[in-house]
Amino acid sequence: MLKRKPVLQAGQDLRDLPTYTIPEAAAFLGISPRTMSYWYGDSPILDPSGRTGGTTLLSFKDVAEAYVLELLRSFYGFRLRTLRRVIENFRTETQLGRPLLEADLYVVLGNLVLKKPAKGKQPVRMIDLAHERNLVFPELVEMIGKRILLDRKRTPYRLYPWRLASPQDQSMPVSMEPDVMSGRLVMTGTRVPVTILAGMKAHGKSIEEITRSYHLEAGAVEKALLHIERPLQKKAA
Repeated sequence: MLKRKPVLQAGQDLRDLPTYTIPEAAAFLGISPRTMSYWYGDSPILDPSGRTGGTTLLSFKDVAEAYVLELLRSFYGFRLRTLRRVIENFRTETQLGRPLLEADLYVVLGNLVLKKPAKGKQPVRMIDLAHERNLVFPELVEMIGKRILLDRKRTPYRLYPWRLASPQDQSMPVSMEPDVMSGRLVMTGTRVPVTILAGMKAHGKSIEEITRSYHLEAGAVEKALLHIERPLQKKAA
């Protein structure tokens, strides 16, 4: 953990503050640090908000964007090279810095689709930017919206990362909010950091002892620990 991180400036949105190292963010999202380092490496697919002393630092918005990318890979099965092309197309089409978060993005029948609002005589359009800008029908699947809550400006304010997310398992045992415990991963609905629970387990505490200490449900604690213990090792590409 980096000891000296940027300090919030006057008027700065807390969600823009670069406060997470890549290993921290990877642990909170339940993915491989090696994979996440690749995303921000020599040929980055995502742009970090800050760097200090050679260390890449991510903001809450960056972490949310990385989680969208991970959902698209793990939940929907998109290959990274496809996502790289899609992100480039989205940036060109929308001029947005974080199109995975800021654009109206949907998964439609296995395709990534941008919803463009009506403009002049142009009606609302659904454009598949992964396949030569073909128009598609708006049969929308909004799994991402259940895991990343956005305000009216499409800015993330809460994440529900779960590394085993699937159509069969839509659990939300852990969450992240920028103004709750400095944006660290906590048990959903509490201010209990998951890293504290993991530390207790590492020191020999049983699940029952942990649950009694914080008045938590055993099943929720087990899922929270599963989320950050030995994240699934995935290939970078």
